[in-house]
Amino acid sequence: MIDRASITQWAGRVSWNDPAQVEQDLIISRALVAIFSDEFLASQLAFRGGTALHKLYLSPQG
Repeated sequence: MIDRASITQWAGRVSWNDPAQVEQDLIISRALVAIFSDEFLASQLAFRGGTALHKLYLSPQG
């Protein structure tokens, strides 16, 4: 579970109003950062769908 302060802070960066959606978006974002920060995982994994593409390349959250 992610602490409430992190969810509140992340809510200012995303368009979701529901705290559960904000938390899910933050979990996905943190997971992608962790995966792509690992050289081995980044070179071995490929994602289907648009979530990773959108988050990593089309609309990065500074």
